[in-house]
Amino acid sequence: MNTDLPDFKKAMVDYFYLIDKKYPEKGSLKLVGDRYKLTGDERTVLYRGIASKLKSHDRNTRITCNIENKHLVLDGYNILFTILNYLMGRFVFISSDGLCRDAGSLFGRIRKQTLFFDALQLLAAFLEMNRPASVCIYYDSPVSFSGEHRIFTERLLTEKNINASVRVKHSADHEIKKETKGIVCTSDSAIIDHTNLSVADLPLAILKLNYKAEFFNIRNFLDERGLLLTE
Repeated sequence: MNTDLPDFKKAMVDYFYLIDKKYPEKGSLKLVGDRYKLTGDERTVLYRGIASKLKSHDRNTRITCNIENKHLVLDGYNILFTILNYLMGRFVFISSDGLCRDAGSLFGRIRKQTLFFDALQLLAAFLEMNRPASVCIYYDSPVSFSGEHRIFTERLLTEKNINASVRVKHSADHEIKKETKGIVCTSDSAIIDHTNLSVADLPLAILKLNYKAEFFNIRNFLDERGLLLTE
């Protein structure tokens, strides 16, 4: 995806202005997307990647990189799908709140199980390296093979001597929102806006560590134009 196209840059600015003025997200996306004839991926980047300056600021101030000896609550598929989309060559970027997100549209369907397990291996190795005190991973039961994923994850983390529990629930989001302790590991905006806990961006750290990955940064793009300045 070419982020240097003038129309895409204009679209990001226009969409940000509308969202910051509290216009409806879907209506704003259609208006801007149609005006600049954006592709599906470009519209996804806007929708997932741009929030109001107040929301962007609040989320960003709660991001932490320090997970050693901390209790982590992981939004399992949210984390693994971002890594998986990167491995599949899908567009991955930094959002206006500073969190790593992707333009992939898996919708709970994992077409390449081998790559999914590669992503899980990367996650497990990262946790082994950073040694959190404990880990609780939530998987969504509607996702195909979630039961098998739980078993494999438990076995893998046990081998690495990581104190972890893996839970399969109908809605991981619902369960994570009820957590009151630890660090939440997700890029799901609904979860982050609901909780007061700190947030860790594991996909960003993992991809930078293993692939020296550099991503298009919407936060920097908007900041350079003075759009994320808070009063």
